[in-house]
Amino acid sequence: MRTDVMFLWEKFDDPKIIEHLQINVVDNVKYISGAVLWNVE
Repeated sequence: MRTDVMFLWEKFDDPKIIEHLQINVVDNVKYISGAVLWNVE
């Protein structure tokens, strides 16, 4: 299992940022204030 954290600049800190990412079926992506957590099984 691998987890990455993508810290967001203030102008990109919005839950809608996930709509702009290419997410694979096996990826678990979650927005939290200031970051996106990206977990791959």
